[in-house]
Amino acid sequence: MLIRHHKFDITLNYKEGKNMLISDQLSRAYLKEKNVVDEQIEKDIHQIRDSWNVKDYKLKQIEAETSRDIDMQDLKKQILEGFPAKRNNLRRNLHEFFTNSEELSIQGNLILKVQRL
Repeated sequence: MLIRHHKFDITLNYKEGKNMLISDQLSRAYLKEKNVVDEQIEKDIHQIRDSWNVKDYKLKQIEAETSRDIDMQDLKKQILEGFPAKRNNLRRNLHEFFTNSEELSIQGNLILKVQRL
């Protein structure tokens, strides 16, 4: 590594951190605005919910039943942790979901297949 630097005349000067004003200012200059990506995700979520054409009381009822159903709780946990490579490594009650595992997601307390309830 030193051989490559022989063709250049390099001079190093040490400068204390308190004397490096630009880097000090940049390290303190954080963005105070909201994350645009988070706002877009929220808009997408609301757009998906609006496309379902389901009343709010019905959504709450579905969420309540999902939270009571043990199989749905197991499925939510598996979606969050990720599905194993082989179907045999899954609990028996989740075998039927293995083929569609890439299409499953969670929004709030609801389980979606692609964008459908």
